[in-house]
Amino acid sequence: MLSGPGGWKRVSIILFAFTLASAGWAQEAYSHRLWQAADGLPSDVVQAFAETPDHALWIGTTNELVRFDGSCFRYYQRENTPAIGADSVFCLTVTRDGTLWIGVEGGGLGRYRDGRFRKFTALDGLSNSVVRAIFEDSDGLLWVGTDLGLFQLRGERLVRVDATDLIPELSVHAVTQDRDGAIWVGGSSLLRILADKAQVYRIPFRGQSQRIKSILQTTRSGRTE
Repeated sequence: MLSGPGGWKRVSIILFAFTLASAGWAQEAYSHRLWQAADGLPSDVVQAFAETPDHALWIGTTNELVRFDGSCFRYYQRENTPAIGADSVFCLTVTRDGTLWIGVEGGGLGRYRDGRFRKFTALDGLSNSVVRAIFEDSDGLLWVGTDLGLFQLRGERLVRVDATDLIPELSVHAVTQDRDGAIWVGGSSLLRILADKAQVYRIPFRGQSQRIKSILQTTRSGRTE
């Protein structure tokens, strides 16, 4: 994939097949196909990918959610799927039970399970509709990060866990878990949550628009960065 302005992923899908030549020479032969808007993709601006257990590739674009089976595209947007809520899909996550979770810009949290879509909104406890991060931890708990608020899915309801004496109010762009089981949350600040304790790391941002957008634990030092 190629990165365009603003960090958007502009080239849609490239599939590679690798083969090794004989006679002891390690040569690589490539075959590929590129799909773009002219080939049926609704937008060249792709923001998220996820694969469900049926081997379908789900693609989040700025225009709609797309299901791709290797040859055909199927499109989901507000007009034909009201549960999507909005057309710009920020993030996609498939949990261990095969459920597809959909984070939508202004449309809240979506769920696709057993062929059906469901939308989670303020009526379900989600007080902000711009969902930028979705993460399932090792205990199967779903974390949802929004422009204003960090949430956990408990049953069929979202419970906000920030804006308390323990955890400050957050704008969330990234959620992950380290090898010790701690949850790390990045956005307007950096937060570490383990059991009933939380530690906030203040980052000297130069402006309000700057955010922590990804978190990675290195293998050499064992530290999360």
